[in-house]
Amino acid sequence: CIGTPNTDMSNNIHLVDIGGEVNEKLSNAKKGDNHTSALAPAEIKRQRERERYNNRTGEDATNINANDTNKFDSGFWEPDDPMHGIEESRYEYFREPNSNATKKDPYDFVYNNLPKSHFALKKVPNCQYCGAKKFPGEGPAFCCRKGLVSICTTDVPNEIQRLFKSQSDTDAKYFRKNIRYFNSHFSFTSFGVSLDRRLATARGTEVYTFKAHGQIYHKMDQLVPGDKGPRHMQLYFYDTDETIAHRTKRSPHLDADLIKRILNILQNNPYVQSFKSLGNVGNLEEYNIALNTTISVDQRRFNAPAMEQVAAIWKDGNDPEHRFERSIVVHGKSDHAFYVRHYHRCYDPLAYPLFFPSGETGWEDKNIPYRNPTTSEPKRASRKRKRQDGPALNMHDSANDNIPRDEDPDDEQDNIDNIGRDAEGQEVKEPRQHVSAREYYCNKLQIHPGKFNVMHHGGRLFQQWAVDMYVKGLLDTLSVGEARASHAGKRVVLSKAFHGSDRDVHSRFMDAMTLVTRFGKPDFFVTMTCNPYWDEIMAELLPGQTPQDRPDVVARVYRAKLLDLHDFLIKKGHLGKVAAWAHVTEFQQRGLPHEHFLLIMEPGSKLKSPDDYDKFTSAEIPDKEKYPELNRLVCKHMMHGPCGDLNPKCPCMIDRQCRFRYPRQFCEATQQGKDSYPIYRRRKDGQIVKIRKHYLDNGWVVPYNPVLLMRYNCHINVEICSSIKSCKYLYKYIHKGHDMASFAFGQHEDDETEINEIKQYRNARMITAIEAVYRLFGFPLYSMNPPVLQMQVHLPGMHMVAYKATDDLNDVVQRAKSQRSMLTEFFKMNSENLEARKYLYREFPEHFRWIKANKQWVQRKQRPQIGRLVYANPAEGERFYLRVLLNHVRGPTSFEHLRTFHGVTYPTFRAACEAMGLVDADKSLDDSLTEAPEHKMPCALRRLFAIILAYYGMAARDYYRELNEEIKIGFEEEDLKIIETLNREQRAGYDDIMDHVINDKPQVFFVDGPGGTGKTYLYRALLAKVRSMDRIAIATAISGIAASIMPGGRTAHSRFKIPIKLGDSTMCNFTKQSGTAELLRRAALIIWDEVSMTKRQAVETLDRTMRDIMESSLPFGGKVMLFGGDFRQVLPVVPRGTRAQITDATLLRSYIWNSVWRIQLTRNMRAQSDTLFAEYLLRIGNGIEKSFGDDYVQLPDDIILSWDSKDIGDKKKESR
Repeated sequence: CIGTPNTDMSNNIHLVDIGGEVNEKLSNAKKGDNHTSALAPAEIKRQRERERYNNRTGEDATNINANDTNKFDSGFWEPDDPMHGIEESRYEYFREPNSNATKKDPYDFVYNNLPKSHFALKKVPNCQYCGAKKFPGEGPAFCCRKGLVSICTTDVPNEIQRLFKSQSDTDAKYFRKNIRYFNSHFSFTSFGVSLDRRLATARGTEVYTFKAHGQIYHKMDQLVPGDKGPRHMQLYFYDTDETIAHRTKRSPHLDADLIKRILNILQNNPYVQSFKSLGNVGNLEEYNIALNTTISVDQRRFNAPAMEQVAAIWKDGNDPEHRFERSIVVHGKSDHAFYVRHYHRCYDPLAYPLFFPSGETGWEDKNIPYRNPTTSEPKRASRKRKRQDGPALNMHDSANDNIPRDEDPDDEQDNIDNIGRDAEGQEVKEPRQHVSAREYYCNKLQIHPGKFNVMHHGGRLFQQWAVDMYVKGLLDTLSVGEARASHAGKRVVLSKAFHGSDRDVHSRFMDAMTLVTRFGKPDFFVTMTCNPYWDEIMAELLPGQTPQDRPDVVARVYRAKLLDLHDFLIKKGHLGKVAAWAHVTEFQQRGLPHEHFLLIMEPGSKLKSPDDYDKFTSAEIPDKEKYPELNRLVCKHMMHGPCGDLNPKCPCMIDRQCRFRYPRQFCEATQQGKDSYPIYRRRKDGQIVKIRKHYLDNGWVVPYNPVLLMRYNCHINVEICSSIKSCKYLYKYIHKGHDMASFAFGQHEDDETEINEIKQYRNARMITAIEAVYRLFGFPLYSMNPPVLQMQVHLPGMHMVAYKATDDLNDVVQRAKSQRSMLTEFFKMNSENLEARKYLYREFPEHFRWIKANKQWVQRKQRPQIGRLVYANPAEGERFYLRVLLNHVRGPTSFEHLRTFHGVTYPTFRAACEAMGLVDADKSLDDSLTEAPEHKMPCALRRLFAIILAYYGMAARDYYRELNEEIKIGFEEEDLKIIETLNREQRAGYDDIMDHVINDKPQVFFVDGPGGTGKTYLYRALLAKVRSMDRIAIATAISGIAASIMPGGRTAHSRFKIPIKLGDSTMCNFTKQSGTAELLRRAALIIWDEVSMTKRQAVETLDRTMRDIMESSLPFGGKVMLFGGDFRQVLPVVPRGTRAQITDATLLRSYIWNSVWRIQLTRNMRAQSDTLFAEYLLRIGNGIEKSFGDDYVQLPDDIILSWDSKDIGDKKKESR
């Protein structure tokens, strides 16, 4: 390897070995050959240059010519390292090397047992079923599912093959260089996608990377060309010469002769024939074309569809009698676009005509059956292998460390497309009879020796196609999740069953932290990044290709190397015996995959001191004479940056500081870090290398393990992490989820604020070609060992039940399996098995195995799992206390047994906890706050603390507390006497309202009256009367001041728990079983004053909630509601709202207003002695008083006090 140029995938910097030949000569010179005399002067000259560099100060340092590499020996390199680093303590920003460095390494142990060559993948036989090439670790089901999947290779004309393959023809090179432009030019649809422009607009030596986020759209225009001229399918309406003129005009940079040749090739395409037939019609506006989305051809052998199979054309008024079952109808002229959906079979040929020149159809669900499924599947079924407690996808087909011994690891690739989730979120097998989207496109990506695969020659178009096809499958999965989540009503949730969702990532993080709880903190943090120039990748490239052109090869070779790394670390124990581990696959900015391993070692392999650290990790440039190849690899893969003042534009720079704290300070010996990574030994030994025209020393070395670096020839960072106290940050780092685009949703205050997690994920997810093919191949992204089983915690009769939308709920309840759960079967096993009673619920999976198919526990034989009880919030009350009991009581046989202590069965789980002393002196709170820091991040801890302060104990006492508080509100005798003093209008309203209260008749009232007409006076009389009858009356108002003048008054938002963000589907924030719900159910009268200042959405929110808790379709569930207010005064606040928007926010515009019985109060009780003033105020409120400028009225002179400047001066004197 020494002496050969090399580059990384980004092509930014070339590795130039200028000293390989010199090393060879030096070696020969030591043996006494005739090169000694020739080399001695050069060596003396280089030594002087080195001393000058080491001793440079001030301006002397700038006199070194960075480009004059001939002055320096082979210790100077110019590699391009993958940008990577791990945060340590903050060190000084820049240092000069020390010339007085020692050359002897006293800790040579770390360099022992270096391999003599890099690890090379073994060649494995091709698939015996389809002949596809295999890489190590790919099981027999990887390519064709043992012969079940049979997809014919795309038939490509010879001329198209020449354009894709030829390395000598100028037009072929030009065609491949502009392949995406040509495909877009000849496609029948316009391609819509949001790209990362920094990566998609490669220049010079930069690497092109197709990185998309959000949805991908393929849109078809109307038949009649627009003002900008014909494009896409419209270009096929014309004769050859005319269409070439249009095409060259639209894309003048494309070669006209090449366009003509491609057009001739596509003449046999059925879609071209269909659109070309429209060129002879007179008026395109009168015509329509239907594109068949369910083309029926057998893809197990080549069958190009005929013209009449793909499209139907007709004129308005002459609709065909037998049109296609499902189709896209494109009209002659239309105001909207026509989208080709991801599930249409015409999706591929319409969008990628250069890949499907004959119009071959693509994938459609349940359209491509397995080949001979009846003969192949029974053999698999007879083996009776089930997936019951594997944590995720298997890490290695031959490595059983990740799954129990009584399960078959080779079944993983077979089941990957059959895996679903049950009601508890656990994976279950659902047999398929048709080829899935992943299987279809995985088969399309296979390498068949001797067969031409047009995708493999597509270059940049191949990257686009791969991302497009993966997003297609992603959308199909998301659409299923969206349909299931639509029943939630309040929030559209992306569940943890979807890999990569926030809930999935959080669940895996919690599982990983469970391993820490059981085995201790991790000891090693290993990060491996793919080297796109591995020999195995270069050997598979076609002539003229670079690794970026073959993301499929890069992904497969990386996966095979990763599996060997897994075996080398876990099974062979290179770093010691591993007790538990977790790994996550991620993808860099430019798409290269990298792996994070967190290893928890056995007690005998734990690292106890810095001396132990030096045995496994180095952060120095190795001696070039002793370890020439290792020196080359460190300079190529393990040098950070440069960044800082040397390169302020480096991606790691944030606020002019390197976020990885490079360069690091020199240190003569490794030291223990303070809640951080160790301070590794970085001596001033004079070792310097040239990186991007800058000279770097040991302070820039990323810690590495020499054996791993030599074995895998790639960036492989090895960090000692046992000294980090908050190890959850490590697990949070590796479980941070996919690369996402950052954006904000803007929404009007009055708009619906429904949270759609599926839409957010779909819009934000960023995907590169390598990640797309990695997922299409079905390679897992997560794994851990031992596996963690999430154990459900539910109250009696409240376990999760799975059923279909068409099932009768009565039948669901009666089904026997629906009555069993993991927890209830735990009770059953304890009642039948005396051995089982020794264990806590969370310890059960270590000794028993949960079989999801039969919903039962059986004795475990080998490979235990670790149990994790799902989280219960203290605000959940009884469920929280149930979880506390399950963590302390061994061998319970029932829920009643859990509540029994010393022969006494307590009525609630909380009471049982109190009797056992589990919650004495707030012990449950202490336990909760002690346990949470092991799993939760600071934000979640703060939220938990706030919840405990606000809701602790409410779930157990909330039901009675709410009622007791209202019942304790008494009434004053004076308020009862008010009834006799009501005026005529007030008395009429009082009698109507009390009639409905006494007779339980539903009605919504609104007391309308200007200020001073006695609305509050009426409320006090009603409240006193109802409460004197020992019935509940609730008094609320929009503001605290208005609520305080009513006995027992509270603000409406506090009493009804109205959410801050309101929409047309929001509900109040309390459950049907809460004390608030029971209080509202028992209330005889509910008063809401100043409702005229309230937005109608708040009132409608209470209406929906009341209908729900009362199970009634009547307004407010049939309760007697009394609103009060004055629309002549202040209306709801709408920031920067127009008059129309403010009016629309009032209760007057609500659907509720049609059900309101209005009570009018007109007599002003405050201004009885001045009726003229009261009438004047009323005219202003009614809008009939004379005004000017729309906003001003003239005050009468008799109510205005005259004043002059003298009065003001006198007042000031008086104040002094």
